[in-house]
Amino acid sequence: PSQAATMSSSRSAATRHHTLLLRPRTGCFTSVLYVRAHTSKADDDELPAGRTLFAANVPHAATEQMLQTAFEGVGKVRTVRLGSMRADSASGTSSSGSVRTRTAHIVFEKVSSLKRALATDKALVLGKRQTSAEAASESRDNLQRSTDDFLQQFEQNEARQLKEEEAAHNRMDSDGFVLVSRKRKGRNTSNDGQVTMGAASEAASAAKAAKVAKKKKEDSLDFYHFQRHERKREQLVKLRENFEADKARIAKMRLDRKFRPF
Repeated sequence: PSQAATMSSSRSAATRHHTLLLRPRTGCFTSVLYVRAHTSKADDDELPAGRTLFAANVPHAATEQMLQTAFEGVGKVRTVRLGSMRADSASGTSSSGSVRTRTAHIVFEKVSSLKRALATDKALVLGKRQTSAEAASESRDNLQRSTDDFLQQFEQNEARQLKEEEAAHNRMDSDGFVLVSRKRKGRNTSNDGQVTMGAASEAASAAKAAKVAKKKKEDSLDFYHFQRHERKREQLVKLRENFEADKARIAKMRLDRKFRPF
């Protein structure tokens, strides 16, 4: 009988709720949490019985991060899990209503933290709720960090690939074959003593440079639209003068070839 009484008293002590005040960081309203040590029939790795605090009447505006910040003043918190239950179950009374209250399971790192949470009489300060602007700023920061990491990794891969291509450029393998790779900008003609290959010869480079210089000169002559018309008009006048001069010369040649017996 004494053993049964001891077990009954320990079970009732474990299920007894304590009151814990919870006030927001900015505001004058204080919420009352009904807390007790979490009990489980089987071993639960996610909610261990010796380190888990069960809380009822959790404010609807409270989030897991806010509760974790509040209970960090008692001890190191591993996780916070939110839920809901019937209000009469939380208070221990029987009612036919369907009102539900929010609950939370707070898992501490140490057993002593759970004991301090059950014994404290100080009000816990609820963490500040994250605004949409703060969430957007945090998401932008995360995006910037991920982008920087990706670009850094990409540049490292490009540098490694370029180094491998430079090492394998125009190298003859054991079978006597040479792998011809695309020439990157700024790479000179390779000569390893056995084979010499380049993207373009000096004559081709000179011809390309002359073509570019000619195009640049033509562009400088016809920079303005009216210059093109004036240059064409001058060419047409010059052609007409040459045509008239040729006509006069031909007429004179015909007169000089005329037959004159006397």
